[in-house]
Amino acid sequence: MLDLLQRPSQKDIAITRSIICQSFSRCAGHTIDFSRTILPLIFARAFRTPIIQVRNGDDEIVVTQTGNYESRKSLGVHLNPAGTMKKQMEVLRSKSRKFTECLMSNVLSRREATMMYYGIYLPSTTYPMAVTHLTEDECHQIETPFLQVLIPRVVYARTMSRAIRYAPLAWGGAGFRTLYGEQTVASI
Repeated sequence: MLDLLQRPSQKDIAITRSIICQSFSRCAGHTIDFSRTILPLIFARAFRTPIIQVRNGDDEIVVTQTGNYESRKSLGVHLNPAGTMKKQMEVLRSKSRKFTECLMSNVLSRREATMMYYGIYLPSTTYPMAVTHLTEDECHQIETPFLQVLIPRVVYARTMSRAIRYAPLAWGGAGFRTLYGEQTVASI
C-alpha cells in the first residue's frame, strides 16, 4: 500500500502502474497502449514524477509539475495562484541586495551612480510592479538597503528627510522615486 504523505519509490510506482494497467486491460477486453492515454499525466501528478525528460548527451532537462499554490515565473514575475507575493518579494529583495553589493564593491562617480539608479536599478526592480500588490512597508524594505549605499555615492546625506529625498529635482529635492509610488503608477 502506498503512503501518499511520503514520496513513493520507483518500484512502488511501477507496481501501481502495472496493477492499474492490468485492471484497465481486463475491463476493456483487449490490450491498450497506455502511452497514448492520459494515464501518464495522472501518474505524473499523483507521484510527482517528471512529466517530460529530455536528454542530449550528458545534459538532461526535467520538467515537473508544480503544486497548485506554488509561485510560477511568467514574463519575469513570480505569480502565485493564491495571490500572495511572498516569492516576488524574496526575488526583489535578493535583486536589491545584489545591486547593493555591486555598488559597494565598485568606485562610482556621482554621475555613474545616478545612471545606475535610473538606468539599471529602477527599470530592473520596477518591471514586475504592474502586476504586484506589495504594501508600502514591503516596498520600503526592498529599497532601503540599496538607497542607504546609493545616497552617499550621489553626495547626499544619508539622514536627509524622506520628503526631500523623494521630491522632484525641479522643487529642490533629490529626485529619488519610491517603489510603492512606481508600483501605483505602473498598475494604472
